[in-house]
Amino acid sequence: MHYFILAASKNKARLFEVTGDRIAPFGVDGMPASMADAWKGMEREDGGHMQFNANDVTEQEEDKFMHDLAKSLHDLLHPQHDSLVFAGVAEAHGMFKKFDQSGRLLDEFIQGNPDQTTMEDLKAKADPIVRADMLKKNEAILEQFGTLHGTGRTSLDPSDIEAQAAAGKVETLIIPEGSSEKHQALAREVWKHRGSAVIVESTHMPEGAPLAAILRL
Repeated sequence: MHYFILAASKNKARLFEVTGDRIAPFGVDGMPASMADAWKGMEREDGGHMQFNANDVTEQEEDKFMHDLAKSLHDLLHPQHDSLVFAGVAEAHGMFKKFDQSGRLLDEFIQGNPDQTTMEDLKAKADPIVRADMLKKNEAILEQFGTLHGTGRTSLDPSDIEAQAAAGKVETLIIPEGSSEKHQALAREVWKHRGSAVIVESTHMPEGAPLAAILRL
């Protein structure tokens, strides 16, 4: 699986990238590191600088923070097929969702203040959320494969799929559960070119093939 986790509270915001079994911090230019950071350099009408007080947070301040977070992540998330899992209190999730236009934010989220939660624990809580969402989407992807099969936009040949992935021409890679390291490396190649990869039960693989792909036009 490949997806992102945004852990956000008024004190700090952290973004993580999950690739298979690995999780690592992911830096994005312009992403505010905290609510105070979002207000840094803002000027008052009298020309002075606004002072952020974490103990007296207004709705306007929260709105700006979540707006800036969503805006900074849009160009990263929107072109991809990868999900974003939010970690934070329900109010923060709702405010972020109001401003997010990437289409990648999942409705289910990790509830509670995430400030003291390690990235490993965040991943452990996010994996089941993403996996459940993927299962819902798999049926639609397999149906799409069946519709496109025979039009030149699908492949069941592993060698051809590897070549197409290297050229950035794989839109969706379909691999079976319990896939090998080779398949996982192929999925990373597809992700690098902003494609997506889904894992399905072996019995649901198109025509029982060991690998399948939907290709870009």
